[in-house]
Amino acid sequence: MMQGERWMNYKISVIVPCYNSVQYIEQSLESLVNQSLNAIQIIMIDDGSDEKTSRIMDTYATKYENFEAIHKIAEKGIGAAWNKGIQYASGEYIAFVNSSDYLGSRAYEIMYGMAEHTHSDIVIGGINRFNSKKNVKYWMSSKSASDSCEKTHISRNPSLLYDTTIGNKIFKRSFWEKNQFVFPEHLPAEEMQVTIPAHFLAETVDIVQDTVYFWRIEEVFDSDLTDTNKNIETLFDHLKTMHSLNDFLKQQNASDELIEENHLKYLTVDYPALISNSTNTDSSDRLRKMICQDLSRIDVHLFKKIPSHLSLAYQFVIQNRMADALELMSLSKNQILSYKPYKEKGHWYQKYKTSAVAEEYPVCVDDALRAVSKIHKVRWNSTKTLTISGHAFIEGLDSKSQSKVKMSAHVINLNNKIQTDIPVILGRDKSITRKWGTSKKSKINPFSRVYNYNWSLFSINIDSEKCFSILQNGKWAVFLTLTVQGITKTVRIGNPLKGSNKAGFKLIGDQAWNVNYNGEWNLAIDIYKPDVLITRCDTKDDLLILEGKYERKIDNLCLSRLNTSSSQDITCDLEVAYTDDHRFIASIPSHKLGEMNFNHGSWVLGYRLSGEIVPHSAKACLKSGSTIFTLQGRNVWTEISQGNLTITVSKYQHPMLSKLVFKDLVMEIEIILPELPDKVEYEVIAKHLIFEPQGDTPPVIINLPDTQGKSTETRSLTINCLDKSGHFKWYATGDWHVFFEVEGKNNQGEILAYKIPVIYSPSLLHAPSKSVFFERLKFSTGKGAHGSLLFHTKLTWDFVDRSERRQKFVKLYLYPMMRLLPIKRNNIVFESFWGRSFNDNPKAIYEYIKKTYGSKFKYIWFFDNEYTPVPKDVITIRKNSWRYFYYFSTAKYFVENGNFPNFYVKRKGQIEMQTLHGTFMKTMGFDEKPAYSKKSQQDGLLRRSGRWDLLISPSPYMTEITKRAYRYKRSYVECGFPRNDSLYKQNNADAIQAMKQKLNLPLNKKIILYAPTFREQGKFDLQLDFDLLRDKLASNYIILLRLHYFVSSKIDIENYKKFVYDVSAYPEIQDLYLISDMMVTDYSSVMFDYAHLKRPMLFFAYDLEYYKNDLRGIYLNYEETVPGPIVMNTKELVQNVLTLPKSTEYNVKYTNFYNKFCTFGRGDSSKEAVERLLSQHSK
Repeated sequence: MMQGERWMNYKISVIVPCYNSVQYIEQSLESLVNQSLNAIQIIMIDDGSDEKTSRIMDTYATKYENFEAIHKIAEKGIGAAWNKGIQYASGEYIAFVNSSDYLGSRAYEIMYGMAEHTHSDIVIGGINRFNSKKNVKYWMSSKSASDSCEKTHISRNPSLLYDTTIGNKIFKRSFWEKNQFVFPEHLPAEEMQVTIPAHFLAETVDIVQDTVYFWRIEEVFDSDLTDTNKNIETLFDHLKTMHSLNDFLKQQNASDELIEENHLKYLTVDYPALISNSTNTDSSDRLRKMICQDLSRIDVHLFKKIPSHLSLAYQFVIQNRMADALELMSLSKNQILSYKPYKEKGHWYQKYKTSAVAEEYPVCVDDALRAVSKIHKVRWNSTKTLTISGHAFIEGLDSKSQSKVKMSAHVINLNNKIQTDIPVILGRDKSITRKWGTSKKSKINPFSRVYNYNWSLFSINIDSEKCFSILQNGKWAVFLTLTVQGITKTVRIGNPLKGSNKAGFKLIGDQAWNVNYNGEWNLAIDIYKPDVLITRCDTKDDLLILEGKYERKIDNLCLSRLNTSSSQDITCDLEVAYTDDHRFIASIPSHKLGEMNFNHGSWVLGYRLSGEIVPHSAKACLKSGSTIFTLQGRNVWTEISQGNLTITVSKYQHPMLSKLVFKDLVMEIEIILPELPDKVEYEVIAKHLIFEPQGDTPPVIINLPDTQGKSTETRSLTINCLDKSGHFKWYATGDWHVFFEVEGKNNQGEILAYKIPVIYSPSLLHAPSKSVFFERLKFSTGKGAHGSLLFHTKLTWDFVDRSERRQKFVKLYLYPMMRLLPIKRNNIVFESFWGRSFNDNPKAIYEYIKKTYGSKFKYIWFFDNEYTPVPKDVITIRKNSWRYFYYFSTAKYFVENGNFPNFYVKRKGQIEMQTLHGTFMKTMGFDEKPAYSKKSQQDGLLRRSGRWDLLISPSPYMTEITKRAYRYKRSYVECGFPRNDSLYKQNNADAIQAMKQKLNLPLNKKIILYAPTFREQGKFDLQLDFDLLRDKLASNYIILLRLHYFVSSKIDIENYKKFVYDVSAYPEIQDLYLISDMMVTDYSSVMFDYAHLKRPMLFFAYDLEYYKNDLRGIYLNYEETVPGPIVMNTKELVQNVLTLPKSTEYNVKYTNFYNKFCTFGRGDSSKEAVERLLSQHSK
């Protein structure tokens, strides 16, 4: 289908108001570009925006035919913009998106797929809340969209009252127009005034529990919102919206149950938010009085159903004891549970001691007490018996005696409401009390608990055949009824431990059983008869053959996969031969399967029903869950995941592991190397086996000898697990993926390579894991995607530290006692980047002390991983081990470039030096508003910075900034950063040549170092055009990439061998500065260090507008500060690389930059820092 053709019939029209949203709008619009459902219309409304936002809108409207930019709309708020956009909508459904939010790539495909099946008026999906630090399920969405459901309604499903957000929905346009919905203008809660009436007026509503919409959490308060008067008026408007919804429900003759559920929502969500955000003004008192009027109209018995601290808080609101009310409303869950209920005259009460007044008002909690559950494991105990184990208790009531606890259970089909009882086995487990019994505040025994939940363990067996005969197909839920000390509560079991679901998908007879968890993490068991079931998969000649059966008429079978470069679906219809007995055979030619990246994207077999465009997933029941075929010289995998059949096609035939044995610390492996494909048209010059870690650790590379051949061969290798220094080669914890790399030279002299994963041979694919131990390191085999070979390194604890309980004992009991031990005057503790590395300023200081004083001092380094390779005289200590606390207690000197944790208590006589790890361009400390906006965060920072005795500064600029950012008032060491000493001492031809040889770099080429700043995970896009760079620069230059490992692990540079080098894992960035003739960066602090060399710098700031609007804030004007040209694309970069070395345009600016930021340190920074540190010896 041609691009212009596909927009003829829009399925969904999406309206996006764009008001001064330059910082986020591109992320939002890109998520719409990348929707897997193509037939969507994007209507961007310019609500009086600034020029930059308007320009971005026009760019998208020009680039994409389905994007429209509507300008010159009077600024009336987001509601008015949405109303305007509806006038331009032509889709069958309409949707609304805020320009600071984004959607999942399959959001509209999922929702429209359900809509075209049910023809419901509204389809809703799940929501996540996110910012730069987290991305989590929105709790109100979990409540409203907990279980996927077709054709429901708010009257039958009152939890939809919590579905107040607009962005997670599609509305049938004819339904919208029929009811003439209009968003209010210039009012908050615009969405709620439409969503709830729409829910009520809809004939049916569909629910998709999958997350479709990502709603941004503001990271700082907008200046308008911090205005007291505007804020209080916003609260009044929200209250008015609540009143209007009450009136609407009454006018529509809503059931008493629905009105009651709406009042419960107000009591637990809306009123607490209004009260907590009100301020102590006359207006806030007026708001309180209005809330009191509302409270007086609510049925008294509802106050017994809400959490008891809220019930008491409302009493205080009515009494105008707002301080007491706010204190109660601010309690955390653990604080609430710390007030243990007690029984009096046959009822249970809770007494809150938040104030003298609160203590006088015990609250009856008989109705408010709630049962909770946690699933430990779900598994098929036999072919047809599903076993569920876990624990459940009533929060606040002890379950310490078997005689005080009773449990019963039932399974219910949520579709037809049929239920049946099932037996429960009650058990005892002390660890439940230890983990979930709520810590008691006790200086004597920190392990004591408020509650005893020993008798709360349960085990349930579901006989699938017996239960199915009663309940039939549908979505099943399991409920537990608990009676504890006379109180009875019922809970749906869920809230699983990580990795608890061992059941997954299973076929029993003709029925599919899909055991999973819903949006609220409750157990959900879907039982249904698959429409399409694949029963056989094989190959013949160049064909992949699929055989199966179907239950109802289908339009066609198809393969679908997500194109990882465009994030859009690729669909391939299959030719199918049907038989009279509801069976079929599909033959797929090899060329139709195409080629795909091994780690990204697989074909999913699907089918379409009559009249539908979105395919459903076909199910499969094969002899093996994973099978590998060889089809026309390449590997093809068929795999079953949750019952779905996926097909993965590689570009190559992969090397196979046929043998692996550990003998002591030696690994013996045998690998079958396949014949190189015809597409490898170059002379083979090297073959490697590469073990790649998941972090920023250097890979382990094994060179394979006799590399000239292209034919199939079997290689036997013996690999020593220790390097020449006695360090374990795979010391970094986590996964190590194994690749086979072939390197060669083509006719043009270019060095090319291809790298593919090693996979298990069929004989080893299901073999048990093998392991080897090196002290406390465990190195084990594992399986990656498509049966690929990987190893996993795990670091175990010493005996004393082996459990969380023991670590807590050391921290709370032994550590205070250790602080009574004498301080060891010759012990120096170092830590770099919070224990992640052996580098930077602390390492430079260590090396100077070692060179100058030798064995006079004991050198202790704190690490996350105590097996980090270091010189032999260094003592490595794992953080949070008992030795960690010992050296915190007894060392004399501490050198760090991050910060030690809050629990560290600095003793009198101990000296702490803060070296920092860069010059600040972005705001830090107290100037970093989002990170330190709360008093507790500020107090923690003051406690940490207040321990510093010495702070190293590279310039007067940094001296002044750190005084403000850290409230630092003690001594400065204005000597420059010790790590930069090497930029002066080793800046000579011999040292630089040695470094290049160490890195196997050509000596006859100039070097460009690209070292961009770290961006949020998933936000960095390498904008370099390597083909253009190689074409223009390869004759004289090579490029070094210094990226964060989140990014470097996703960048494929195999086709640019010997031109582009990934040095992200190289530990010493100063070495990379020295060997580079020019550096390209963006906003990274590397510019301040590199300036010491006075070599050219380019600033590749393709996302400058986003950076300048960073909510965190910046100290410096970027354009005025950087000492080199700012470029926006690869073409500009190439032009400046060729001209900048001879240009004098930036000489003055560079000199000013050098004088301001490189003031101190000319190769003697380590000496000055050490002399100042050790001069404190007698203090």
